[in-house]
Amino acid sequence: MAVKFCNFPTNDSVSPTRRTTNMAKKSVAEKPSANTAEDSFVNLMVVAANFVKSRGGVDAAKQALADAGQFIAHAGGVSQAARALEVLESLREKIAT
Repeated sequence: MAVKFCNFPTNDSVSPTRRTTNMAKKSVAEKPSANTAEDSFVNLMVVAANFVKSRGGVDAAKQALADAGQFIAHAGGVSQAARALEVLESLREKIAT
């Protein structure tokens, strides 16, 4: 005798029409995530445009990103780079006073 661990319906007990309906509901439910992906992309483009504008152009923005990437790599990660900047800022404040 086989032991049942759950009361979920088996594939035999679900009609093909019901399976199709469930699949259709899932595909409709997944569409909002596509809008979310579009929204994320648009937001990224806005941030990129602001970054380029603040740097004075695309070439300057690319150089700033390259410099930041090298700094983060040498620091050993974003958190270490942020910590280094905090220490540098603290030293600057102490020297200025």
